[in-house]
Amino acid sequence: MYSEVSRYMECIEEIINVALVIERFEEAVAKGYLSNILNEIIKHSRWEFNYEEKNLAVELLETSL
Repeated sequence: MYSEVSRYMECIEEIINVALVIERFEEAVAKGYLSNILNEIIKHSRWEFNYEEKNLAVELLETSL
C-alpha cells in the first residue's frame, strides 16, 4: 500500500514540478536569458552524449544570439 501511495505522490510532484519549470523558463525568456539557457542545454547535451564535433547550427546559435 505504501509503495502505491508513494508512486502516486511522485507522479503528482512531477506534474507540479514540470509546471513550475515551465513558469520559471518563461520568466527567464522574458528577461532575455534564452540564448544563455540554450547554450547551457547544448553544452550539457554535448557532455552527456560525448559529442565533441561542432555542428554548424550550434555555431550559428552561439554567434547569433
